[in-house]
Amino acid sequence: MTNTGSSASLALAGHIFSFSSDGKEPPRLQPAFDPFRVVATTGPATAHYRVLDPDDAPWPTEVEGDTIWQTETWRMLRAGVGDFFLAIHVLPDERPITVARFAPDFSSGDLLRRAGRHGAPTPFAFNYPCDQVAVLNALAPHGVCIVHAGAVSFDGQGLLFCGRSGAGKTTLSRLCRESGATLLNDDRQFLWIENGEARLAPTPWHGLEPEINNQSVPLRAIIHLNQAPANHLVSLCGAAAAARLLGNTVAPFYRADALEHTLALIEQLTRAVPSHVLSFTPTHDAVKLCQSLLV
Repeated sequence: MTNTGSSASLALAGHIFSFSSDGKEPPRLQPAFDPFRVVATTGPATAHYRVLDPDDAPWPTEVEGDTIWQTETWRMLRAGVGDFFLAIHVLPDERPITVARFAPDFSSGDLLRRAGRHGAPTPFAFNYPCDQVAVLNALAPHGVCIVHAGAVSFDGQGLLFCGRSGAGKTTLSRLCRESGATLLNDDRQFLWIENGEARLAPTPWHGLEPEINNQSVPLRAIIHLNQAPANHLVSLCGAAAAARLLGNTVAPFYRADALEHTLALIEQLTRAVPSHVLSFTPTHDAVKLCQSLLV
């Protein structure tokens, strides 16, 4: 995050996200973004967002639009074919408060410094869910996706551990770290193709393990995890490999164009990188099986 005047910048999967405010101080971002701070930037930003004070919303109190995505805690609206608006549902009455507006391609927007189930003012900008929604949608057209997976690097060679919650992503990532690997992130990763090579880098959003090491490495194997009484490795290929990876991808299903980019990338990745199913018991023997894929 560059602190120059009233601006700040992050580098995520090689793309610059910049932030500006009208005040004298640069926008403050959550500590989770610290490993992604940029000291100096060159070239245009992939996305630029203006950070506003909690009560300075440049949109009406009641934003009108079509609801295109909704969870228990937040929703996204779209005004016709124009801007996207993101609202959080605040307690105790689940009343929606609009906290962000994004351009149709998410390359620009306005962010209010509000967060949490009470929509309370906060000193920080780019809070959940604004951060993940903006990054996911801004990077999709640039051929970057986010997967629900752990990741480690053995001597600069990346392994991706996919699986549902409880499948063992954090456990296996920690075992690899004990065996000399660098733990990149135990829960969510960026994937993309660069100069014909599949690349892997951590996102700012971790799971049970708070360690994040912001490194970009070549992706050498995609491993889908199942905990089992014994260790067993089976290869996946073709549509089966693509379907398994898509099932672990944080995909923008509410946008046809972004989803098309994601599907195309998934196909490229599973063609370029071997996929496997690892049934494992949490021992260092499972780590050795994973390392064998790097030989």
